[in-house]
Amino acid sequence: MLSAIRPFKPPLPSFSFSFLSNLVPPTSPVRQIVYEFYLICKDGSKDLYEELKFFKSHHKIPLKNQDFLEYRRLRLIRSDFPKLFFFTFFLIIPLSEFLLPPYLFFFPYSIPRNYVKFFLEKRRNSFRECRRNSVLSLKTVKEGILKGKIEDLDSEILINIANFMRMEYFSMNFMINQLVNLSMKITLFVMNSVFFLIGSKRRIIGENPLFIRIKLDFFPFGILRKKIMVFQIKRHLKKLMMEDQKIQDFDQKKLKEIDQKITGEYLLERGFSEGDSSEKMEIWREKVKNVRNLQEFLFLCLENSEK
Repeated sequence: MLSAIRPFKPPLPSFSFSFLSNLVPPTSPVRQIVYEFYLICKDGSKDLYEELKFFKSHHKIPLKNQDFLEYRRLRLIRSDFPKLFFFTFFLIIPLSEFLLPPYLFFFPYSIPRNYVKFFLEKRRNSFRECRRNSVLSLKTVKEGILKGKIEDLDSEILINIANFMRMEYFSMNFMINQLVNLSMKITLFVMNSVFFLIGSKRRIIGENPLFIRIKLDFFPFGILRKKIMVFQIKRHLKKLMMEDQKIQDFDQKKLKEIDQKITGEYLLERGFSEGDSSEKMEIWREKVKNVRNLQEFLFLCLENSEK
């Protein structure tokens, strides 16, 4: 009879989705954040796969044989390669996504295009604000371009140009200022925590003389910063001019068949306001038909802000 009794085996815990649903409530912010991150990775990786397939089949086509749409898409894919190299770290290594917020704090535009669908509106608002601030000094920029070359412009004017052109650029000031302000905020947090622990009602608010903006305009950083900005702007303008040369081969019918999203991005990169149609694209194509000079091209882009 004793031999017929089976030994007791405790039931194994179930790690199914229903178990996780009971463990983490549906309204939990943690669950929402994890789900959104999952969607970003899923949709972004799917789009990235399509982009890499396109790149593999088209990148060997000679530049002279690429049409406007092929060149533009390849240009955007190439610009994402450095971002993808670092962003892959957060997708592959488990729990490394907790390091993503600090990474984005110092490099806010370092996410590849395929993974920024959830942040596009925030990025557009950021570009709108940068352009609104840069328009205030466009008159000074135009006068500077008429008087001399791009290399002769001041560093702050070059940054205004980059903001106006909706460029993603590297500025030595941003990272240093982020680091300084972060250290100041940590200091204030520690000081206010001490006041709280000792029962004092005294508090130090954020808007105080500790928060400063550092400008690396002194030697040798000023010269290095200016050269970096000039290099980035000239490279960006050359790519835009190459697109304009490619689009000359499109007739009016082919122009109207271009996706509205591509048309909108194309015009925004050249200084037009949001909501402009393909008619503006046709006007711009005729205007830059014979432009081969970077300064002249930039001046025409700046003039679009007044229309």
